[in-house]
Amino acid sequence: MDRRSLVVGGAAAATVLLWFGVAPYMEVAGGTRVFSDAQPLRCADGQATTTADIGAVEPDEPVRHAVAMTEDLDCVMRFFVANETGHAVTIDRISVPLLSPGAGGPAVQADSLITNYNDVAEAEIEERSDVAWPVGDPLLPGETLHYAIALSFDETGCSTVGGSVSIPDIPTVTVSFRGRDSMAHSETVDLAFVGTEDSSCDS
Repeated sequence: MDRRSLVVGGAAAATVLLWFGVAPYMEVAGGTRVFSDAQPLRCADGQATTTADIGAVEPDEPVRHAVAMTEDLDCVMRFFVANETGHAVTIDRISVPLLSPGAGGPAVQADSLITNYNDVAEAEIEERSDVAWPVGDPLLPGETLHYAIALSFDETGCSTVGGSVSIPDIPTVTVSFRGRDSMAHSETVDLAFVGTEDSSCDS
């Protein structure tokens, strides 16, 4: 076998090894799903959970899941994390933007994460307005875990009466596999937080 054949053969073998080394990470990145069922919001009795209930739907705008920012706001945002790969992963962190307590943004805050094991995880403030929870739950191939984030009124924030703040694709879930992280965003949860007299910036 001449030198050129050895070089070509070696390069081909290296490519195959590289592919088999990278492929599992690509599978994990694309095969971790975050989604909700038909009712991602569960709120206290009488509290609205859609923009139609609140009366905040513009013409030709689809009805979205929503909460009115009132002082008695008491809701949980429910979602699932599924591992559709052939590899066990670890759910490292779950995070949401804009909803850290006292951030001064919309008048709603994320208080706690209720895990699949009914534990309440302690939050970490990543940025001024972002909040994240360290999790550390194993997620086996084919397994789905259920989580919920408790939401309440934040008196340090304000929002115009009837105006809405939309936060699409929440939450973000970070999973790890063999020392590398990948992030998955919600496919189905697109929340609107609608301003009321309680949240008015003029009050």
